[in-house]
Amino acid sequence: MLSFGKLLRSTRQARDLSISAVASRMSPPVSMQAISSYEHGERTCSLLRFYELCEALDASPTEFLSAMPYRKDVPNAVELDLRAVVHDRQPRLTPLRRWAAVHLSESRSRKVTIWLSPPAIQLIAELCGMDVRTFVAHVQQLIR
Repeated sequence: MLSFGKLLRSTRQARDLSISAVASRMSPPVSMQAISSYEHGERTCSLLRFYELCEALDASPTEFLSAMPYRKDVPNAVELDLRAVVHDRQPRLTPLRRWAAVHLSESRSRKVTIWLSPPAIQLIAELCGMDVRTFVAHVQQLIR
């Protein structure tokens, strides 16, 4: 399964950036050890740090979220109806709503229901300023 750390590392490598280069592009700069610890899953990433990392990598948050795995067979995966998310108006879900709208418009498939893995759930919940339990409860209400 693709974790946030592995995704961070693969994005950095795809852009041919060293850990040192990413660390120095951060504002304020962070240590190479900090970047390495995010990549190895040894340190959690705050919402602010997530956005700073995206900026340092010239990647959008949507790009990161789009690369997270969406498989029903992943333990503790949560079903997400993208159309229901787009139509929901809860202010805290604005980051998810924007991502869902982009995902639907860019998707070549007609698939409107996806499955979020636990790492994706945690990241999206943080982006929405919610704890995981509250986020999952709200998302599950959308599919009823």
